Amino acid sequence: MPATSPLGRLTLAIDPTSSPYAWGVLRELLDHAGFFVHETLPALLAETLDEKVPQIVVLAGRVSAEQGAALSAPLAAFVERGGAVVGLGGAGASTGQSGPGVLDGLWDLFGLDPVPNASYAAPGFGMSPWETLGEGWLRIKAKRHPVLAGLEDVPLHVFGGQAVRARRGTETLASVTGLDGKSRALAALSERRAGRGKGLALFVAADLPGSAAYIRTGRPVAFDAPSAPDGSAPLCDGLLKAEDGMVLDFLRDRSVLDAKGKRVKKPGPGAWPIFDQPVADALAQVLIRAIGYAALRTGVCLPRLWYHPDGLEAVAHCSHDTDGNDPALAETLFDVMRRADIRSSWCTIHPGYDAAFYAKLKNFGHEIALHYDAMGGPHEPFRRWGSPNFDFQFRWLLEAAGLTGMEPLVTNKNHYTRWEDGLEFLEWCAHQGVRIDQSKGPSKRGTIGYPFGSCHPHFLYDVRGRRIDVLEQAFQSQDLAVTAPPAWGRLFVDRARRWNGVCHLLFHPAHFGKEGVAESLLDAVAYGKKKGLRWVTARELNALERARRACVEAGAEYAEGKVRVRAPQALPGATLQVLGGGTVSVNVKAAKTQRVRREGLPWTQIELDVLEGACELS
Repeated sequence: MPATSPLGRLTLAIDPTSSPYAWGVLRELLDHAGFFVHETLPALLAETLDEKVPQIVVLAGRVSAEQGAALSAPLAAFVERGGAVVGLGGAGASTGQSGPGVLDGLWDLFGLDPVPNASYAAPGFGMSPWETLGEGWLRIKAKRHPVLAGLEDVPLHVFGGQAVRARRGTETLASVTGLDGKSRALAALSERRAGRGKGLALFVAADLPGSAAYIRTGRPVAFDAPSAPDGSAPLCDGLLKAEDGMVLDFLRDRSVLDAKGKRVKKPGPGAWPIFDQPVADALAQVLIRAIGYAALRTGVCLPRLWYHPDGLEAVAHCSHDTDGNDPALAETLFDVMRRADIRSSWCTIHPGYDAAFYAKLKNFGHEIALHYDAMGGPHEPFRRWGSPNFDFQFRWLLEAAGLTGMEPLVTNKNHYTRWEDGLEFLEWCAHQGVRIDQSKGPSKRGTIGYPFGSCHPHFLYDVRGRRIDVLEQAFQSQDLAVTAPPAWGRLFVDRARRWNGVCHLLFHPAHFGKEGVAESLLDAVAYGKKKGLRWVTARELNALERARRACVEAGAEYAEGKVRVRAPQALPGATLQVLGGGTVSVNVKAAKTQRVRREGLPWTQIELDVLEGACELS
């Protein structure tokens, strides 16, 4: 049976040469979301609008006034006849003298006006004639709108974007609250309907892709960050680490939770402030919802490849940092993991364990990973920060653990979450073949949760828009019952389900002689299984994400209401989703088809084994 509407595509109009970083971070969000993106240049967009394939248009990056003027009439006609355009004003920032970003020449389409910079008099000293949003928090005005419904409890922290005001007839869905705590009467997210209400022009003035990337990446680390004002996170400790680059706010981006994971008003005995929501993932979801809402409003059925295999809501991962390398405690943890009946990743610090224990780990299916140690003193050169020392420790573990080409060393987590400078460390990893890093996580009780805003595996981008080919998978907590209440294991399972990401819990073997630690691990694992999460190793996470992305990045072909998805490699248990309530058929045997609600949107979900080659939807 055919879908109720023809299958459509997501068209992205952006010039990567003029906006390389904006292009990179936007493609990161769309690719991870699983959308099959058809990319074109703004100068060629008018030709795309004339094609018969149903489509949602996303316009981003820097568009000159001349290009905007040329696009104005074709885009207006597209919206009038029932099409949808999503403009991203923040992705690309301001174009300086010519005006703010993609709105040049397109004010009427979105029903907005830019805000002039009152202090601007003449060109010079890098000033812009237009105001920007700056740093702030989205203030949801349309609380029941599909793009924002249910997000009131999340601090939607944004960095930058275009300052615009809505005209009459344009609805402001969200405004922004500045650093001073005052609400600004600006349209951070707006909607204008046209074509008798069937066409849609959404504008996202806040820089959602750039903000998500900034939160996940953080600032380059050159010195200690200030400690949390309440003393819960003493970051100024004389040791450079990932959290020293953290950009989230201690006062406005954390919530106080009690030992059961319930929100309370004030800290106290048994109640601590933590980053309890993944802010970057929430910003990414707002963009996904905006695109999905535009598709639903205009009747375009968009396909995507879901994050997880077999239709799973989320997955879970357990890692261990082997600080101290005590063989008796390692055996204790090994027995606990056997009782839990899951496989985990053992991040091994020099000098490690003996060969017999490594063989035991491998035989059970555990992963052996590196725990890079840069905590040494002046007389321990190979335990200091630097690529030669990382290379030395990497080669040592390959030999000590007997790892081969069939069992490569693909995962690392830095001891004490050590970090210096920008993304250079990930370049070291990529050079040695490390494919997934886990160093961005909490080292202090007051940064437990999501200090880098994400529970999804993601790539980071440098300022040139170049992707560093190492996935980052943050962890949420260390050693339940030692640094966090045992019940918070269940909390992070529930958060992973809400945000459809990864629950990543870290346990050190060194703590498995302490009361309650083993029980907290077993409880978290059992609860995760009960809620439908599958526990996987970091190596498996890396393989799943890369195989899925290879299919997404290979793209899709659209013809006569059919979509042909190319699969560079087999995807067992792949989960295809199509937006809307239609019935979709595929040319391979589907294990299961059902209607689901994910990320606030209704999808038809199809679980199937995609063989190497192609899969056709109609």
